[in-house]
Amino acid sequence: MKRVVYYLMALLGFGVQGCDKIDGGGGEVCMYGTPVVEFHLSARVVDSEGNPIEGIEVRTKYGAGFDSKTGFSDYQGNIDAYTRYAHPGSCNELIFLDVDGEANGGEFAELTLNIADKLVQVEEGDGAWNMGGYKAELGDVVMSLKDGSEDENLVEASCWVNFSAVVVDEAGEPIQGIHAYPEGGEFAGREGYSDYLGRITTYSKLSTVQGKFIIHFEDVDEEYNGGVFDSVSVDITDKVASSVATGVADVVLESVVMKRR
Repeated sequence: MKRVVYYLMALLGFGVQGCDKIDGGGGEVCMYGTPVVEFHLSARVVDSEGNPIEGIEVRTKYGAGFDSKTGFSDYQGNIDAYTRYAHPGSCNELIFLDVDGEANGGEFAELTLNIADKLVQVEEGDGAWNMGGYKAELGDVVMSLKDGSEDENLVEASCWVNFSAVVVDEAGEPIQGIHAYPEGGEFAGREGYSDYLGRITTYSKLSTVQGKFIIHFEDVDEEYNGGVFDSVSVDITDKVASSVATGVADVVLESVVMKRR
């Protein structure tokens, strides 16, 4: 439990103290600091046509940024970034930002990528505050030009969503056994099925599909709960959009109406 507390404090940026008993001595050795990892990132930033983009800044979503001399794409779009002050777990998500505006081919929309599956540990830690070394090789990272739409910041975005809904028929009566699932996947928290009051409460980390957050509602038990109902899809992009920057969104759909066939 103590290790978990240390880890959570590190993610929030707090320094912590760790103490261990001295073998045979009866005393303690105390160390002060924050667990850190070294992280090397390589990527090539390009537009939708494969042309390199210069002047794109990359940051870890949680924790310290990359070294100021390395965290930017060069004229070939290449990024070879380094930081030794990242907190454990902070390297799972990266943000790519167009910091030079209209220069270098136009203004590109902010891009958030989850790279947890591309992280490779290359060096063991020292058993104290140094948690080791990691690297990630992303290859081409495609960024899209801003088009003035409200959803421009949602391209390839992801966000933790606390989701609740009440599913009813056209008469306002609750429907049990309706399966709710996000476009491109499933809810990872609790199963997304409506109870006898038509309520669905679940959570998950959702990612956009073609710039949208969509939730589908499907009658999976057919005649069992009052008949067969047509599937319904609800766009919750506008409810999540304002929360992408903070990483957590609370989405409440008080009435999702499903029509009986």
